[in-house]
Amino acid sequence: MIEQIHNEAFYRPNPTKTTSKYMRRIVRWSETFARETLSRYKISNPAPVVIMEMQRVRLELGNYVASTFMRNASLISGLREDAKLAIASDVAQLEAVLHLIAPKESFAFPPKYYADLRHFKRILFLDEKAIVEK
Repeated sequence: MIEQIHNEAFYRPNPTKTTSKYMRRIVRWSETFARETLSRYKISNPAPVVIMEMQRVRLELGNYVASTFMRNASLISGLREDAKLAIASDVAQLEAVLHLIAPKESFAFPPKYYADLRHFKRILFLDEKAIVEK
């Protein structure tokens, strides 16, 4: 699903429609995954081993989704300012999706990919010349 980012024009003719087509699919998948799969493991008194395994699975899945998104989005070159804004909006939506899969409060420390996505958003708007000079 994430690889469909390369088919996205990042053109928003309707300003109220801010979600990319691939991001809508990711959101639907994540909502379904959280509702159909993760909710089945919400038992009233789970054993610690079950809790630890579910956290591991959630963290691994969140890492995979975030890193795959950042790898694919970073391959897109020559972005116009509106395209950068569209990707930044997608990053914010991806953070919400990841919260469905692996909520921050489920961990002692927030997963690293939340910080990575914030840094990625900042990198989108860096001046290319400033990057080359450093």
